[in-house]
Amino acid sequence: MTNSNGNTRLDRIEQNLEQLTQTVNQLAGAAQTNREALAQTERMISRNTAAISRLDERMEQFINQAEEDRRRMDLMLQQADEDRRIMRGIQTENRRILDHLFGENNNQ
Repeated sequence: MTNSNGNTRLDRIEQNLEQLTQTVNQLAGAAQTNREALAQTERMISRNTAAISRLDERMEQFINQAEEDRRRMDLMLQQADEDRRIMRGIQTENRRILDHLFGENNNQ
């Protein structure tokens, strides 16, 4: 069967098949590109997961170190308070000694 353009039905089917072949090839190329992109995304996710894990570990280390530093600081503050009490006692004793010495010197 021939239409007004002189194309037979077989010619039209062949054209349609060629177009379909081109479309399928384009789709296959797009699918391959998508597979490669997915593989790259999976590798990136894997690297990011590992990096996040390392960051979590480091954060835990920082938190632990901060808690230890806080405990040490509290201990140093307690020791400083005790040192101040001792110094006040020494100052009081020195004042008594000086008062006694100057008091005796004034009586002579």
